[in-house]
Amino acid sequence: MVQLYNKFDENILEEDFTNIYPLYDLTTHIFRLAKKEVEENQEKFDKHDTKIRTSLFQLSLKHLKICCKKPIDHNTIRYISYILTILDIQWVQLDKGMEMELSKFLVICSAASQLHWAEHLHVKTLWEFIWRRVEDPRIDDLILKNYVEMAVEILKHVDFVVFEDSVIGLVKTVMGTFKKTVELDHKTVWSHKKKYSVVYILSYIVRRWGLEARDYILQNIFDLTDYMLSLISVELTTGESKICMMHLVDDIIKLAMIDTVKSHRTISQKTEENVRNLVKTGIVESLKSASKNFQMSATFSISDEYIGYLARWFLVERRLDPQESLDDSFDSTGSGGKKKELNEFSLEGLIHLSFGANSLHKFRAWNGAIQILNEMLKSQKLDSHLSEKILTVQWERRKSFQSETLRATFCQLLATVIPLDLRFGYRKIPSIDSILKYTLSLMPNLTSLPNAAFLMESILRYRSQMVPKGGLQLTWDTVSRTSPGSLEVLRLISALISFTEFDENSRFANDESVGSWSLRKDIIEWLLADPCANSHRLLYELCQFHPVFCYENETVSNEDVLLQSLCHCKLMSLPKNTAQKSQRPIEKHIQEIVNYVHDKLKSLLASEINLPSFVLSYEFSMKFPDVSFDFKRHYEQLYHILEDSEESDVLPVIQHFTEWPRPFKLPQKLVASQDVSMTVLHKNLHDQLLDLSGFQEKAEEVIENIVESSKKSPGILEKARKLMVFNGFVKNFIMENSGDPYQMTKRFEKYAFLLAHHNLLNVREMIIKRALKSLEDEAIGEPDMFIFEKLTSSALIRNIPKISGYHFDPTTVALNADHFAFDERNLKIYLKALKKSPFLAQNIVRSVLGNSENMWHLHGKLLKMVVKNESLLTATESVELGLKHRLISMLQALTTSEFCRKTLQNTILKMIFKLTFRSVFLLVIREDCTPDIPSYCSDLKLRNDLLRHRIGSVPSKNMKDFRSFEENMSYSVENFLKYGIESSSVDYLNFGLVEFYKQLNENLTEEAIKANEQRNIFIVDILSAVWHELPSMRPQIRPIVARFHHLSPPWTRFPQPPHTSATDEQSFLWKLRFHLTLKMMNAKKWQRGEFATYVMLLLTSYDESHFKTDLIDSRQIEKLKMETKRNVMCILSKILKRETAGESEVEVMIDERLFEAITRSAAIFNKSSLDARLKVLLKFHSVCVEQLSKLEEYLETRSFRMKKEVISVFEAQLQTSRMARANSRDEGAQLKTRQRVRKEQQIEKADVEKVENLVLSAANKAVSSAFDALSCISQLDDDQEAIRLASLIVFPLIDIIYKYERDQGIIEHLKEHAKSRVPSNLWLCATSHLASKCFSVEKAPSKRYLSQILCHLIFDYPYHVLHTILMYEYEPNGSEVRGFLKNTFAVKTDRDVEKLKEIVYAMREAHAAYRELAYLDSKGDPRVKRMEVNGKTVLAWPKDLKIFKCKLHLLPIPTISQKIGRPGDLSTNNLITWKSHQDTFTIADGLSAPKIWEIQGSDGKWYKTVWKKDDVRQDVLVEQMFDVTNNMLEKRMLRTYNVVPLDTECGIIEFCGGTVSLKELLCGANRNGGLHQEFNPEEQNAAKVSIMMKQVQAESTETRRRVFRDICQEYSPVFRHFFYTQFPTAHIWRQKIIDYRRSLATWSVVCYMVGLGDRHASNILFDEKLCTFVHIDLGMILEYSKRTLPVPEQVPFRISRDVLDPILIEGIENGQLAEDCIQIMEKLKENGKVILGVASALLRQTMTNFKEAIEEQKNRPSYISEMAIGRLRDKLRGTDDGVTAQNSNLQIRRLLREATNADNLSRMFCGWMPFL
Repeated sequence: MVQLYNKFDENILEEDFTNIYPLYDLTTHIFRLAKKEVEENQEKFDKHDTKIRTSLFQLSLKHLKICCKKPIDHNTIRYISYILTILDIQWVQLDKGMEMELSKFLVICSAASQLHWAEHLHVKTLWEFIWRRVEDPRIDDLILKNYVEMAVEILKHVDFVVFEDSVIGLVKTVMGTFKKTVELDHKTVWSHKKKYSVVYILSYIVRRWGLEARDYILQNIFDLTDYMLSLISVELTTGESKICMMHLVDDIIKLAMIDTVKSHRTISQKTEENVRNLVKTGIVESLKSASKNFQMSATFSISDEYIGYLARWFLVERRLDPQESLDDSFDSTGSGGKKKELNEFSLEGLIHLSFGANSLHKFRAWNGAIQILNEMLKSQKLDSHLSEKILTVQWERRKSFQSETLRATFCQLLATVIPLDLRFGYRKIPSIDSILKYTLSLMPNLTSLPNAAFLMESILRYRSQMVPKGGLQLTWDTVSRTSPGSLEVLRLISALISFTEFDENSRFANDESVGSWSLRKDIIEWLLADPCANSHRLLYELCQFHPVFCYENETVSNEDVLLQSLCHCKLMSLPKNTAQKSQRPIEKHIQEIVNYVHDKLKSLLASEINLPSFVLSYEFSMKFPDVSFDFKRHYEQLYHILEDSEESDVLPVIQHFTEWPRPFKLPQKLVASQDVSMTVLHKNLHDQLLDLSGFQEKAEEVIENIVESSKKSPGILEKARKLMVFNGFVKNFIMENSGDPYQMTKRFEKYAFLLAHHNLLNVREMIIKRALKSLEDEAIGEPDMFIFEKLTSSALIRNIPKISGYHFDPTTVALNADHFAFDERNLKIYLKALKKSPFLAQNIVRSVLGNSENMWHLHGKLLKMVVKNESLLTATESVELGLKHRLISMLQALTTSEFCRKTLQNTILKMIFKLTFRSVFLLVIREDCTPDIPSYCSDLKLRNDLLRHRIGSVPSKNMKDFRSFEENMSYSVENFLKYGIESSSVDYLNFGLVEFYKQLNENLTEEAIKANEQRNIFIVDILSAVWHELPSMRPQIRPIVARFHHLSPPWTRFPQPPHTSATDEQSFLWKLRFHLTLKMMNAKKWQRGEFATYVMLLLTSYDESHFKTDLIDSRQIEKLKMETKRNVMCILSKILKRETAGESEVEVMIDERLFEAITRSAAIFNKSSLDARLKVLLKFHSVCVEQLSKLEEYLETRSFRMKKEVISVFEAQLQTSRMARANSRDEGAQLKTRQRVRKEQQIEKADVEKVENLVLSAANKAVSSAFDALSCISQLDDDQEAIRLASLIVFPLIDIIYKYERDQGIIEHLKEHAKSRVPSNLWLCATSHLASKCFSVEKAPSKRYLSQILCHLIFDYPYHVLHTILMYEYEPNGSEVRGFLKNTFAVKTDRDVEKLKEIVYAMREAHAAYRELAYLDSKGDPRVKRMEVNGKTVLAWPKDLKIFKCKLHLLPIPTISQKIGRPGDLSTNNLITWKSHQDTFTIADGLSAPKIWEIQGSDGKWYKTVWKKDDVRQDVLVEQMFDVTNNMLEKRMLRTYNVVPLDTECGIIEFCGGTVSLKELLCGANRNGGLHQEFNPEEQNAAKVSIMMKQVQAESTETRRRVFRDICQEYSPVFRHFFYTQFPTAHIWRQKIIDYRRSLATWSVVCYMVGLGDRHASNILFDEKLCTFVHIDLGMILEYSKRTLPVPEQVPFRISRDVLDPILIEGIENGQLAEDCIQIMEKLKENGKVILGVASALLRQTMTNFKEAIEEQKNRPSYISEMAIGRLRDKLRGTDDGVTAQNSNLQIRRLLREATNADNLSRMFCGWMPFL
């Protein structure tokens, strides 16, 4: 094989050879034999420890070397798998030479092949192998270099998704591996090759993916860069490693020091220190290497790229260490005249040119220093003082700039500072006139002319007003002596005629008399004396009345990928172009000048034809079509002239054609030149008939040339896109190799921007089709297809504006966020995908917030999304200060949003909003205000004040605004001294600005103070108010007070309260507004509601109508709690999901082992992971209850009941068989029958017992899991949240305990819980249920342990539970209660039992007094006296009532929701107790004549209470059900009230303040008023309409329907008018409608679910302020009204015509009401087991509505109760309307139809008033 191969050698690649022996077969054969030999050599190595390079192995390497001479096909030569196989052999790894050679071959082969075509598995294996070997500390440095170069090749040519999951994963692989090598290898010094390897790949990764993996990179990269700092050098000829190191250092610094961070503090303290050290080292090492090279070489210079790097590093150094200020002096000498010793490698050294001063070539060193300073100035990030220092020092050294290059650089520096806002002419800073003279002195020197002209141009553009006319004349005279061939000179003349007020008739070049417009004509003469093609634009401007500057700088593209990404994301700002763009006010030319130029050009062409004069004439004719030239006779002359011309002479001239003259032909020798032909092509891009057929062979060169040209001139790109011929040319080139989708995709990605949008989409579609065809042919795989779609779609995003979609690459979307059309869905998708790349996510947020025109509707949703998912904008490098930037950026977005522009039309609201913004902003920056913070402030006054007096310097770009601000403050002080504070011309916001007091101190005099006091304007009082309300301004007030301390006693005693008061109401309002404004500007943390109160007071001080509007949003933003997700939680969730997914079979139960495993797993969570543990326990409890529910449902099925019946039947058959046995003749047959029946009976009994045991087991698990969850809940810090969660568990738990209390296991669980120390407050919600069970007549096993829980409640919260317990003293078994309390006092405890006895005695006495008052007959008792108070009839309490003898001030008011304090706290400190009461009461409507009594609490508020002689126990239980329902919902939507039953016949009820009954609101108490009478007085009143319905109550259904419809035609709904009149402001009206609709939806669904009936208009109250409902009179629960009332109710809930009227515009079934109802229904169904548990516990109470006529069994609920529970269960399942279950959507829409159906409403009781 070897001999044959050597014979043919390189001929094996020839076609003749491959036809005989295919290359694939040959390669495979060689690789197989070589591998076999190497493996055999392993055996020799094992035996003899010898390494032999076999001949076939050598042959395989030779074969690869030959194959690399041509492009390698991976399918033919699978070198990756072969080399990796060899490298895996042990002896090869031990042979460094072998591994080195093989690793080198990997690099060589990868360069000769297309890596993206390699099998993805091979590439991934190679990638993993590389990093496995790199991790080995013993690896040779040269081998390491080969592997790293191979890794970079992979990164360049293969998409990372092939071998890594994400960019973060890729960066972790690379940097993590190197970090491990650092940890394993303790060498302090790395070899150069190792440094090169590390820096080579790191520089590539950081530049390409730095932004995506920024945080990880900054956390870890400094551990590696410390080993490579010696590579920092500005020398370009010493190797690639140093170039890579400079790139890497600069990229790290760019990543760390992001400019516009907004929602981040850029780096942590540790990272900041690392960056600081890196910057200092980078500067010093770079300048040292530069100094060394300047010493050794006369030609060395620092490259422009490195100049930019060093300038950036110096700026960062200044930013990181602003306190290390430079010497303020402009001199380089000290106070004694001695020269200062300066560090030449510092910024001071550069400024004072100490750098390189001792070098042999110091001028070149100084040139580099000035270049760096110039770049720093260009950035516009230096403060004005430092800029002035740089200018001054360099100006003083100008005479020593003897080198022409140095003078040119100095001119560039001067041109850079000219636009800056510096104090020219101040102290040693040169004046503009001095710079002008210096410039003119350089212009006669031809070498210095271009730079001097450029400097002069800057002076004329930016400082023309400072140039005297003599200076302009001197400029003209100087220029006239030069040639117009220089572009810089032409730019100078263009600036002169564009930016200066030049004299049109002054002389410029000659002394001939030329008449009017002499200056322009002189310039034209000067231009045409030596024609230059690039002057055609200047000729055109000279012909215009208003010339503009016509030589704008070309766009310079930056190839730095990382810098482009940062700029795309607005994270780094490039220097802004401050050039003043002159705009032509009117497009009009001077015909005299046009004719003059025309004549001159014709004369020029006639005298001597040349190419420049022809270009000038042709371009002039294009701009002025009215002029004529005879070009035809010139084309041939030019052709002959150009035949003798050189390309170098022709090319610069023809580039100035705007469009190529079609008849103009060039000689063949010029056409053959690529540069000339490409220039002609550029000039023909406007021609749709352009023929590109001659360019097909060099298509790529043509396209690349267009690409490069378009970077400099955007106009070329626009022409190319519009040219269909060129579009087809690019399209054909992209699709040239249709068999290679990778090549097509690569070309498409690179050149897509050249195509028109429709062609772009078409080409992409063609590529995808070709790729799909290849996929079908199995030429590519699914991963390849993913890459094609990703890359092509990314190209679409970059080039097509406002494209939208949900499957694009998130990184590309983020970098091109301004091109993307976002909606709510894709916003969520891409922000979620970019969680680990927060700055990319931030760019999306910025883009959406910044686009106020089209996307402002997404602002609220986006901000909510960001707040909920803080990780979107918070990375590991971010620290707490990030919250400050985020809040400020949101404030900025809000103040500039479309929302503000549209809604803040009212001047007062604008002022309030501005004050609110300032309050929040000041609060945010109270502790720290970094220099970048003020830039986010939209309050311009506050921004300027912060810059001057908080930051200490005003940037040059803000100086104009600051001067305007100073002027504004002077006017404010003047108005203040004139009017005081009682004038609208005085802006109170100015009193929060330091500048105001500074100017006040300068302008305030004794005369002004005395004059003001004569007009009752006391400045001392105003300053005193500021002193007290705004402490931050005290340092500014002190100097003022010190000046006038002697003036009068008020000034002497300062600060003191105002010694004058408001003289009238108007004066009071002015002072009120002033004090409120000061309070709101005080940067302090507000108490809840405090700031809102100030806002409301301030609004109402201007306009009382604001009292009617609810501008304060009561919702509070809660802090987000970060929860740790652990693997065990995921596992448990999956287990629970699997267990509950289930089949409905009865055997599906939680296995005992699983139960134990979950219980133990939940217990492993410690206190720090309490939330996680609680989630598991709650989910587990839900599963247990679900399983028990399934089993209980099975007990009610027909199959189970049949089993029990069969057992009874079989028993009867056996009994009958025994009796008949004696008379039987066939005893044997009967015996067999009996045996069979007995066996069947035993089997069925076993099945029944099994099910019953499963039920008991499930009940035990449910109870055990409930107690575990309660134990975990008790550990929560938030007591309110603990009680809320407990209520969802306790009620179902009570129901299960009561059902299965005969089971010993249940009792054991209850016993253990009663013994535990779980806080008793979790059982407070169930006090009535516990008391009902404990004091019942029946003897139950659970009573003992429930009594223990109740005992704990009495000891811990006696004031909360005693009224409920004392109620049972008036039951037949009241002795049970007294005995229970007696035993409670006898318990051995360390509690204060005596104090508890006092409380019980006082509560018992008060309870009896409450009963007496409730039973008082207000009509028949002669002690009750009637009296008139303020025109109203009230009744006086009898003086001998017990209640007036009780110590009420020691007791809480019973109907108030009292605070739940610490357990065992027997004091009333935190409770609202009785303080006072009214001596009279009133009577409310109702059969029982409830008494309404006002009581004053210890908090000073008055509370109304209702004392009712009626059984209110059922109301208590129903209100408890509503409370539990509220706990299920995200927000408390159901307003509830407190009910305290005193016994079975009376109780106290909380009065619902601020409400009115629906009946009274709509039609008045007498049904003859209300809104109907107000808005529809001509219609019949409600009383008459009710009579009409009553008259047909007993008639047929058809008659009732007809009458009801007639009523509806005549009686119109009016409820909508309430909202129109009460809430006239649109956004407030809208919010109230939303609140109304949500309340209506919640109550409707809940009333339907719990079957609450009797919803007539008097039983529904309406809160007129909150626009929400309250339901009262809750006796008709669980559909009792449908089954017991004489006229059964026909509708599920009340949404009658008036109720729907306010929201009718939104629709009903298909409107938002239905959507809200569906959401509520879904929430109730999710918690269905809790609702069923609460209902079951409720029905077990002694409620008369659900008792049976004859109670047969004491230990079960009544059948009526069970049927009620069954109906509730059907509603939760959606089967309430039939057998088939309906989803919530269908169920709600059916219910809405039923509730609004006219037939149903017509059959309602007339007193229900269905017409309302």
